[in-house]
Amino acid sequence: MKPRAPLYIATVFLALATTSPLASAQSVLTSPQASAPASRSEKDALWKEIEAAARSLGENDLPALHAVNGGQSSSEAGEEPVVALGGSLTATNVQIYRDPSGKTEEVAFGLAGACVSMRTLMDHYPNLLILRVPHPDHHGNSLVGATVGNGLVTFVMTPGPGPCASAVSIQTLAMAKARHLLR
Repeated sequence: MKPRAPLYIATVFLALATTSPLASAQSVLTSPQASAPASRSEKDALWKEIEAAARSLGENDLPALHAVNGGQSSSEAGEEPVVALGGSLTATNVQIYRDPSGKTEEVAFGLAGACVSMRTLMDHYPNLLILRVPHPDHHGNSLVGATVGNGLVTFVMTPGPGPCASAVSIQTLAMAKARHLLR
């Protein structure tokens, strides 16, 4: 029988991070609006950015979301930058958190322009875990997550049409554990 410790540990960290992995991204969430389902090219662009960010966790250089540092970002005075991921799908309020030595610990951003549904996430991440479901009497957000490489990827699912992912956070498992231990 093969040891399942790495999978078990990743699942435990995923469960531990359920209460605050997207604190920064939740502050920018807006009311849900119906949007067209994301096209295949839009979804592929999103997966590419998420996987590149997950690979770069713990490094000084962050190749993911390259448009934040120039390129395809656009902002006007007083507005947050919007990064085109592909088609009408955009990343908003992109935030990159680094440790004191400059290594990337977390990348968080909002999603707008196209609907990335729960079904789409389950198709791409077969081991997707439902981390939080809001009480039926409240209009809260659901939280789902998966491990990608040595990173924890969480998606905020806004209730309403779809439901659609409204924010994404990619963080190291060590950071998820540290956040839980500091509570």
